[in-house]
Formats: sequence, structure tokens, C-alpha cells
Amino acid sequence: YRCFPHIIHLSVTAILACVTDLKNAEGSMSQWEPTENATEGIQRDVISIARVLVRTIRASGLRREEFEEVVGQVYPDMRPILELLRDMPIRWSSTYLMLQRVLRLREAIEVFLAHPANAIFDKYKLPPAEWGSLEEMVEILEYPHQAQQVLSMETVPSLAMAIPAMEALLFQWEALSAKKPHLSPMILAGHAKICEYYAVMRRSKTYVFAM
Repeated sequence: YRCFPHIIHLSVTAILACVTDLKNAEGSMSQWEPTENATEGIQRDVISIARVLVRTIRASGLRREEFEEVVGQVYPDMRPILELLRDMPIRWSSTYLMLQRVLRLREAIEVFLAHPANAIFDKYKLPPAEWGSLEEMVEILEYPHQAQQVLSMETVPSLAMAIPAMEALLFQWEALSAKKPHLSPMILAGHAKICEYYAVMRRSKTYVFAM
């Protein structure tokens, strides 16, 4: 079981490498800038755009307060007021949680960026298609996140738990790939990484005894 979180980490990293520059998850990203606008035929790194926007808002106390005020106005019944979450390069699940929160606060982000005082952040505005890309990335990452959460709930996880969780993850990715073929290249990158380790595991006696 102990290697299973590492296998998930490797598989998710392979997926993320298909759509984003992993170097942007490190450091302050102070030198990284997205292209000004999303134009037809040009794909932007939407994960990096979301990441730098989150870090930009959180880096300034005043800006953070202004965004919190917008969140309160857009979602008057939200208690507590949610804030944007930063991700960490050593924890892939933090990228999932960051993107999930960005999507949850989408309307507030759009209102915040639409304010004339924030015109300098126009390059971080996402058109509907790019918001859709973030939604699909969260959909892909949701399955390994669920698998990891299930295993972390047990005091002493066992291989007998890890194997079904791994198989369920593969099945979910396969179903998503069949449903949305355009996501297949990304999903295949993570799927192949798990299958690589799974094949080794199945040849071991430990696997036989666990099952």
C-alpha cells in the first residue's frame, strides 16, 4: 500500500505535464506571463493562468480583502466566506483543490477582474472555453483524489484496499475517456503510469496473498 500514493502522484504528474508547464508550480512565477488573450487556435496554459491569478490576489493584503468583499457580494449566503487556495508543487492534490476552488468562485473572479481598477489583470481573464478546460481537468483529477481520500480514511490501509482502489481509478478514467475522447491523450498518460506499476504488482506473491 505504501507505494500507492506515490504511484498516484506519478500518474497525475504525467497528466499535468500534458497540459501545463510543471516548472510554473515552483517558486513565485514572477517571470511568467500568459499571452494577452485567448484566440482561436491558440491554447493557453490555463492551469498556470489560474495559479498565478490565485497567487497575485493572495500576495497583497489589500487585494485579498477586496476579493473577499466581492465574494461576499456575489455569494451573500456563503458562510464561511471561501478564499482562493494556493497549490504546492510537492502535493498534486493541492493543484486539484486550487482549481476546484477557482471554479467554485468563478463568478466572483469574473466580477473582480471586470472592475476597471483591475484592468492590469485582463490577461488572466478566461473565456468560456478555458473555463471548460479547467472543469475537465478537475473532473480528471477528481478520481485519483477520491482514491487517495478513501485510503487515508483507514488507520492501517492494506494492499487489499489499495488494489481495488487502483482498479476503480483505472475504470473511472477509462469511462471518462470513452465519454470525452478529446481527453484521452491526457488520461492515457496517467493510466499508463498506473498500469506500469500495476503489472509489476500483479506478478508479486504479495498481490496473490492480498487478493
